[in-house]
Amino acid sequence: MEIMGEQIPLALVTFAAVAFGSHFFRPKVNNETLDDVEEEVESLDDDLLNVLKKPLCEKDKMILDILSSKSSKTSWCLTDPDMLDNPIIYANSEFCSLTGYSKAEIQGRNCRFLQGKDTRMEDVKKISDAIKLKEDTNVCILNYKKDGTPFVNQFFICCLHSLGGEAAYYIGVQAEVQKHCNDSSLQDLNPGWVYTMGLKE
Repeated sequence: MEIMGEQIPLALVTFAAVAFGSHFFRPKVNNETLDDVEEEVESLDDDLLNVLKKPLCEKDKMILDILSSKSSKTSWCLTDPDMLDNPIIYANSEFCSLTGYSKAEIQGRNCRFLQGKDTRMEDVKKISDAIKLKEDTNVCILNYKKDGTPFVNQFFICCLHSLGGEAAYYIGVQAEVQKHCNDSSLQDLNPGWVYTMGLKE
């Protein structure tokens, strides 16, 4: 599939469909043009642009373009491994809605603030190991909202790479699910997992 003059991998098209539904592929209506759709896909907000100091490879930049679309309803955040304790440098409004925290309360903190007394350490370790190895992973983990309400988070994390192939950022995608289980079939509930399907060369 070709978008904005670029040939887009099938996995990335699938990611778009899962991330914000059929709206991405909707037919033109009311004289809507392809330029309108392209502008929507490219709509990185000012807060995100202000924290992106390291140029990303094209495929990883496309992930941010898609997740930042006005039509995306996916909860996600971005962390910087070059800063002390790999803190969150950006969280979208869906992340705030899911967790109950404001952006001001989130920014600058490591994602572990979502953990609580019943969070399993083996799940935490899986995430930590993936970061150390600069690998993608998907884990079902018990997290807690600001008001103390526990929720089951089908969490996906992946490394975003610079133009030189180095680890630039980590992106975490959250999806609240009903069952705490690391059954691989649950990964379908989190759009982030599609990123592993051939997007990296």
